[in-house]
Amino acid sequence: MKLGMSCYCLDPAMASGQMSVDDVVDYAVAHGCEHIEFVPFRLAFVTPERTLDWELIDHVREKCKSAGIEISTYSVNADLLKTDPEEEEREIERVKRHIDAAQGLGLSRMRFDVASFRRPFSTNTIYDFNREFPQMVKNGTILC
Repeated sequence: MKLGMSCYCLDPAMASGQMSVDDVVDYAVAHGCEHIEFVPFRLAFVTPERTLDWELIDHVREKCKSAGIEISTYSVNADLLKTDPEEEEREIERVKRHIDAAQGLGLSRMRFDVASFRRPFSTNTIYDFNREFPQMVKNGTILC
């Protein structure tokens, strides 16, 4: 087992400008982490226009390499349960760009949530899960 952390743990410090992504990587290494997860809340690997920020991707990949820490995963929130077909397609394309970003960071795997945090919490019931499971599988399969 390897000790690691998510950059999300220091998201408030990045949001306030107290820490940069380099500071987060250095913090992880200084505290004995062997790997780090990137959650792009404060890291615009994918721009609002859905293009990749290759300068940032390359910088983070090389920073981790030079610091001697493995990038273990890349995680994004998604809502693959859109009811409008156009919104569903836009969301799938958005997640695909994040898959491209993960690949650019050197990863062969990533995690994406199917519906967390992008929908009202009240819709996260076992009834809704059972009803929406076929759509989760369909859209998850498109991304894999």
